[in-house]
Amino acid sequence: NPLDKFEARNNNSGVPMRLTERQKDIMDFIKNQDDGVTAPSISKAIKKSSRTVLRELEILFKNKFITRQGKTKGVKFFKT
Repeated sequence: NPLDKFEARNNNSGVPMRLTERQKDIMDFIKNQDDGVTAPSISKAIKKSSRTVLRELEILFKNKFITRQGKTKGVKFFKT
């Protein structure tokens, strides 16, 4: 799986970050969506709670694996 080797481009600790299986599932889903995806659509696709997905998205965003566009409930996520 090409995501096995994903490392954070810039995390605060300076230590490369390895993706968890759940984060890999999220990245796999996002990479196949050209128009971006919402947290609820990811939650439904990977069968995890919306809170769990939001927590993982925040980690992926902070570590520059994804970008986001929009605000509040309409925010969409894109693979960088």
